[in-house]
Amino acid sequence: MSRGGAMQVGTVYWITGLAGAGKSTTARGLAERLRRSGRAVFVLDGDDMRAIIPGTFDHTLEERRQLAQYYAALANRLQADGIDVVCATISMFQSIRDWNREHNPTYVEIFLDVGLDELKRRDQKGIYSGQASGQVRDVIGLDLGLELPRSPDITLTPGIGDDAEAVLAQLWRALMKPTDPDSTS
Repeated sequence: MSRGGAMQVGTVYWITGLAGAGKSTTARGLAERLRRSGRAVFVLDGDDMRAIIPGTFDHTLEERRQLAQYYAALANRLQADGIDVVCATISMFQSIRDWNREHNPTYVEIFLDVGLDELKRRDQKGIYSGQASGQVRDVIGLDLGLELPRSPDITLTPGIGDDAEAVLAQLWRALMKPTDPDSTS
């Protein structure tokens, strides 16, 4: 993947939002579209990565921070080698998102801003109902604080009735918009 002998850097697509916002589904869909356009893509999904990273990471605040730092460093390394990285993670720490912006020249932050009522309605993993019954602890946004993204590049607000394909189409349109203010549509 080079142009004129220079190595092409990948892009880091950092998809963040609370549990149940649709991060994993959106990440898989985005990765598929990128692959179809000829890009090499690695999906870094918080749910999957916990199972394959050496060591045991629980859900405490400090362990979440360590894991987030690992994701950011891995994404940085892969993008430097020309691979697009689609990362789906709650990403509760602004310091991690700031580090990404500083170290990844092609960082794109995508915030799935889904309201708590909608997340509780979806609750596919039983996180919110488990927290309400006392069976689940350390739920981000309820038990643990969340530093909302200060300046995401793209904010999507999927709600009731928005299917995954509609959210992905909206994201793809936002990504394909020209960023140059002097360009014409």
